[in-house]
Amino acid sequence: MVSAATGDRHEYIGITEAARRCGVSRDTLARAARDGNLETRRTGKLWLTTPAAIEAYLRGARHRPGRTPQRRAPAAAPASSSPVSS
Repeated sequence: MVSAATGDRHEYIGITEAARRCGVSRDTLARAARDGNLETRRTGKLWLTTPAAIEAYLRGARHRPGRTPQRRAPAAAPASSSPVSS
């Protein structure tokens, strides 16, 4: 699409396609759009965004959506040196 006002050319894609391209769920991008964290345009029921907006959203995310954080093994309890009295 070409903006008549600025002459900028943007590739608009649906959030379903955007989710497929960047490896996150459609729901994650829809939530980000509703919350105002992802720059989108809405045409009827279709949410449209640009690859640049997706990149900006992913850079600004607290963690990369779709990536599972690695879990650490629980720390071992310190050994007690005193015997247990009954």
